[in-house]
Amino acid sequence: MATNKLGMSDILKIVAVLVGAGVAWIASHETTVYGLLVIALVWLANLYFQKTGKHVGKQALTIIVYVLSVVLAFVLHPAMWPAFPAWCSAAIVSLNATTVTACSADPSSYANALVLWGGSILSLGTAVFSFATVVYNTILEKVLAQLGPAGTS
Repeated sequence: MATNKLGMSDILKIVAVLVGAGVAWIASHETTVYGLLVIALVWLANLYFQKTGKHVGKQALTIIVYVLSVVLAFVLHPAMWPAFPAWCSAAIVSLNATTVTACSADPSSYANALVLWGGSILSLGTAVFSFATVVYNTILEKVLAQLGPAGTS
């Protein structure tokens, strides 16, 4: 009699096929990562149910999926984070006036550099979290579809 449960051997077979063939990775490595993440999350939710007899809560599942989405956004789309502005003493600035360009001894200039640095961080953060939201929506839909209404509480 066939069962509808996904076991560890099934997961290993799927991973072996995906990684061994390499076709899925070459076609779209992001889609492959999403698929593997969905498989792993469903497997872990089922394993949790088998061990405890309780379903994973929908709220906990959505938090886990979003955190993993943010991590994937950083991994799949790394950003060039701006360097933190340096504070220099007046002696260093006067000695190296021609070579020191990212260094300021003036408090108002340094405050301006800090604000610009903060704006750059926020701008990059917006892009990362926007991509994470797209990943989250894609993965959560697939995980909830696999677990079904009885798979979450």
